[in-house]
Amino acid sequence: MPVWDMTALRINGGILLNENRADVPAISPWFYRLCRVLGRIAGRLLFSLETKRDSALDDIEGGLLILANHQSYADPLLMATAFPDRMIHFVAGRYLFEKKWTKRIFRRLGVIAKEQMRPDARTIRDLLVLARRGESLFLFPEGQRSVDGRTNVLHASTARLVKKLGLPVAVVRMRGAYLSWPRWSKGGVRRGKISQEASLLFTAQDVACLSPEDLVHRLEQALFVDEYADQLARAVPRLYSGRKRAERLDAILHWCPVCRGPFLLKAEDEHLTCCACELTMHVEATGLLTSCQENNSHLSPSPAAWHDEQVRAWHQHVLEHGFHFGALIGAADQAETRVTVSVKPEGFFIRHENGMAALVSHDGVPALFAEYGDFFRLFHDAKPLIVRPDNGQAVVACLDLIKAGYLRNNTAVMVN
Repeated sequence: MPVWDMTALRINGGILLNENRADVPAISPWFYRLCRVLGRIAGRLLFSLETKRDSALDDIEGGLLILANHQSYADPLLMATAFPDRMIHFVAGRYLFEKKWTKRIFRRLGVIAKEQMRPDARTIRDLLVLARRGESLFLFPEGQRSVDGRTNVLHASTARLVKKLGLPVAVVRMRGAYLSWPRWSKGGVRRGKISQEASLLFTAQDVACLSPEDLVHRLEQALFVDEYADQLARAVPRLYSGRKRAERLDAILHWCPVCRGPFLLKAEDEHLTCCACELTMHVEATGLLTSCQENNSHLSPSPAAWHDEQVRAWHQHVLEHGFHFGALIGAADQAETRVTVSVKPEGFFIRHENGMAALVSHDGVPALFAEYGDFFRLFHDAKPLIVRPDNGQAVVACLDLIKAGYLRNNTAVMVN
């Protein structure tokens, strides 16, 4: 989830809007059109892409702010096809610019870099400058791809940014992209149907008149998707063909709903199994779960419902027993060192082997930048720290505690 700190740009009571300071190159028209054509071809061949477009969008002249739910890495390429007459500046995670070849591509496309899960004054400045120029801007207000097929909650600062930009607002709601390319999956793209709806949500006058609370509420309604609930509601669920459909699902699901224990689920090929009991679930081509045992047929077929139960049960487990784990931790300019991490309501208590310790807050944001099953990122003294738990399932365990409200917002402090 992006955090848009509007005070970060305030100097001497004003907002910096010097056009010469915008660090966003112009879009290369021929390269942008080529990428949009490739998106259209890939959408049709791989995903039978269906686009519904509000005719009211044709009446909007000048700048436009486009917001969308975020399901997969393919979203920008596919969503750009819904706006054939516009060249759009997308906002993407700054980490995607670290490789030279992606940086060159993004610069040609006029992509705006954003530090994920952190206030980023440069990004806000660039957006404000481009809005004043009448450019089209595209944001994923969740700030990250969906974890379990549902749209994440939006930060209140999103509404403040929308009001500050003062542009008409369009929304794109996509369905099927998560099941085609789940965030946790390492098995590649799964062929199946994707649909998207592009519509005008607010005029510039609406943006000026609505309260921030109303803006966020209506945006959440307009962007919400539950992929698994949609599948269950269809008379004939969509199919998404691919190999090893369950592989890495245990990066987001670790709690066994039968024997009620953490870090027990393991995923392999098409099955999700428990290490402590006989539970075995088959992951269908629909993305839904079916039990391989009759006595477990009562379990929900929705992995999102499993995640909800996991958040509740894990939160209660930690309240009663606590939670700590071994990990490697490192910064950009430092080698990784071994630590023990204890997760407490005040934050992450990190103790090094040499006895040094620190209490690091999660900064009050409802999520952390993470690669599920691998690492998550914290900040201490404004420096990023990459935490790699020995057990990769500890990543989702930490983020679930933030979601449950277990961790509070506190200032990071050094402790003895």
